Amino acid sequence: MNYSARIAASLGLAAFILLSHSAAHAADDVITFDNFANQPLRTGGNSLSGANNGPIFDGVAFSENSAVFGDNVTIGGYSPVATPHSGNYSFATANQSTTLTTTKTLYGLYLGQINFAAAATSVTVSALGAGGVTLASKTDTLTSTTQSFFDTSNFASLTGITGYTLVGSNPNDPNARGFVGDDFTFSPPVVPPVPSITGTFDFEGNTVGQRTAFTDTSNGINATFSSALDRYRDGYIVLNDTSIFNTLNGKYLIYQGSTFSPRLPLSVAFDHTLGTVSVSYAFSDPGTFTIQELLNGQIVGTATAAGTLQNGVYQGKLFTGGVVFDSLSLSSTASNLAIDNLTVSTVPEVSTTVSLGLLLSLGLSSLLLHTRRRHVS
Repeated sequence: MNYSARIAASLGLAAFILLSHSAAHAADDVITFDNFANQPLRTGGNSLSGANNGPIFDGVAFSENSAVFGDNVTIGGYSPVATPHSGNYSFATANQSTTLTTTKTLYGLYLGQINFAAAATSVTVSALGAGGVTLASKTDTLTSTTQSFFDTSNFASLTGITGYTLVGSNPNDPNARGFVGDDFTFSPPVVPPVPSITGTFDFEGNTVGQRTAFTDTSNGINATFSSALDRYRDGYIVLNDTSIFNTLNGKYLIYQGSTFSPRLPLSVAFDHTLGTVSVSYAFSDPGTFTIQELLNGQIVGTATAAGTLQNGVYQGKLFTGGVVFDSLSLSSTASNLAIDNLTVSTVPEVSTTVSLGLLLSLGLSSLLLHTRRRHVS
């Protein structure tokens, strides 16, 4: 009598706990049961220890009742008994608690009902500490032989893990503990960086004569333009008068001078964390243009450029990047500062915590350290 038949006979053909998993395990620390040295036929099974030449696989020791079964195994007319989430083999255990001994954090696995009459309707996964003490447990219901993701990433906050137990249950039949599983993941998959988004504020959607403060939106980025004299209606204003600056196309934002403050800075606050900025600028008399980048109100970077005289106007475009900021202060030593085509890009975001239901197949990503740089054109 082969191994599968012995288990079936001793348990009344009723309760295999089939736990298998996805295709490659080395890179992401995902254990698969498709690459053992003594892999059984897809129509049969073997003890995990026999298939693996021992109970320890990839740093995890499996309890003695653990076995490996192919996806074409038939018992009692039920076929297939187990359908792996990926690959062709499932991990299986007899109708009792399965124990995994390891200090690794189990971030998630796939679970489903066994294709057999006496199937579990829920599974409880418990993280164990020294002496077998239960540190935390999570229970999910099973409704289909199609496996779904069982997220155990809450175990990541635990310390002193020594292993896990997996127990199926069915309130209508205390002997029905069978379930199938796949894709045991012991590494923390990390969300890839969210791609940068870029917004350009060219004021073409604003009304001529509109004064700060106002908020514009570009590609989901909100920018609030303001100055210290807005309450006196003496701040910046949207114009399209080419007689003032014939080097700027369309509408632009300009401060036309004041007896109070002839060189009033323009503040721009964003609702995103940003990493780069470029802006076209112009003024009518010699001077310099300065960008100050701020994060939480503190200056984190400064870039300055002198405009090039063109058609009687000093103008240029200043680009800067390399620091993280959420607001800008734009100013000039000249009067009549005008700005246009303010373009900013967000900083790619990386998540170091996981909601693993969507992330098992994703690779690891790393944070980039930015080197401060300046480019003036």
